[in-house]
Amino acid sequence: VRYATWSIIMDSVVPSDKGNYTCIVENKYGSINHTYQLDVVERSPHRPILQAGLPANKTVALGSNVEFVCKVYSDPQPHIQWL
Repeated sequence: VRYATWSIIMDSVVPSDKGNYTCIVENKYGSINHTYQLDVVERSPHRPILQAGLPANKTVALGSNVEFVCKVYSDPQPHIQWL
């Protein structure tokens, strides 16, 4: 856990981090607070998912440049290979 001026930063949260976190701000005129609720859910591993609309076929003029984009959502980090 790291604390910054306006925030609390928690890296690599685990299920036991679940709970309420309260920020209290005070000065000589009074105080305010807000409680944040943190839920930690485990993601199920899945195969990579292609971004909607991709890949897209292309037709180009002779001598033109072309770019193919293969964007995916994946956890863990995917291995991308062009053949």
